[in-house]
Amino acid sequence: MVYQRELVTFATPLREGLVFNRNIDGGQFSPSIFDATNSSNNAARYDPLVEGHVAPAWNDFGPLTSTYLETYRAWRDALPALADKQWGGSISEAEHGSIFDKSHAAVLAQNLDRSDPSRSDLIAEYQFKDPNTTPVLDHSING
Repeated sequence: MVYQRELVTFATPLREGLVFNRNIDGGQFSPSIFDATNSSNNAARYDPLVEGHVAPAWNDFGPLTSTYLETYRAWRDALPALADKQWGGSISEAEHGSIFDKSHAAVLAQNLDRSDPSRSDLIAEYQFKDPNTTPVLDHSING
């Protein structure tokens, strides 16, 4: 059986609009919001019985599963805003938009965007003069 991936939606995106505008009473999402249509079903914002929030990212659809990178890309932009709300923060949509790129670039131990900054137009230069030379070295200024 052949699956045509382009016909299937993978990794449902996490929309920033839901994070910043999910409170029926106006305002941002918080873990105390259980019902986005009836505020009487929601706890108070700082209710001590609401201990947090879990945001599941299900990407296992058997042979139609999405990859980790597809899931990452679907959640990349809004996840920091959601994390802010999960931890009781109050960053606004405008603030998030203005600091996202700078803060995302500072995240340690991840390169899920697959960025590889180069110090020149020449990314790599390999010289194969001697086929027995190991390891093969990068002679560009990036090496």
